[in-house]
Amino acid sequence: MAGIIEADMTSLVKGHRIKASEPEKGYAGKRHYRIDFELVMIVNGRNLRYEARWPVGGEVRGEQKQICIAASFRPGTE
Repeated sequence: MAGIIEADMTSLVKGHRIKASEPEKGYAGKRHYRIDFELVMIVNGRNLRYEARWPVGGEVRGEQKQICIAASFRPGTE
């Protein structure tokens, strides 16, 4: 495991850009927020860049980040 990707969508809730969902009829549960987003990973050389896009296929929301994945390759790999 190289790390953990955490997506903080608080700004969408606080900005009233999404609405709370009620539990489906017949199911126990509480009001909640459902956010369908696309996690895009792009390998660029020995780096892995990732970005969250919302709505799916839409624009990048928040920061784009990257991690070095050089240790995943055999020595000498370009």
